[in-house]
Amino acid sequence: FNRKKLLQQYFQLNFYYQDPHANFDRSKVKGKVFMLFKAREKIHEKAL
Repeated sequence: FNRKKLLQQYFQLNFYYQDPHANFDRSKVKGKVFMLFKAREKIHEKAL
């Protein structure tokens, strides 16, 4: 995953993230998720 190269190729993409809560353990994350759209209601933002 080369972020700089990807951003050059797809300049319209935005990459940003924030931890869902304090003391979030990033080592337990198994992969990357890309946001393709924004949910209208916060209740619909959780992944299964």
